[in-house]
Amino acid sequence: RRLSIVLVQLAIMSPIWFGLPWGAAMVAAMSFGLRTRFPHTMALEDNAIVIVFVAVAAIVVFTALALIAFLLELATGEG
Repeated sequence: RRLSIVLVQLAIMSPIWFGLPWGAAMVAAMSFGLRTRFPHTMALEDNAIVIVFVAVAAIVVFTALALIAFLLELATGEG
């Protein structure tokens, strides 16, 4: 199979496979750091948008990789 197609499929699944777990881990880490100054629930609410940012970043990264792979396949005549 062509690498660009595989990377497009990965870009579609990246929010679930990468964005949500890494975003949740970042929110948890940041919330534990803010726990002494704010209530835990307030820190979670303030940092929850990070999950969205990480999910969007995962889509952007894998879409860019798919585009690069497609251009390389087009230039070399493979696929």
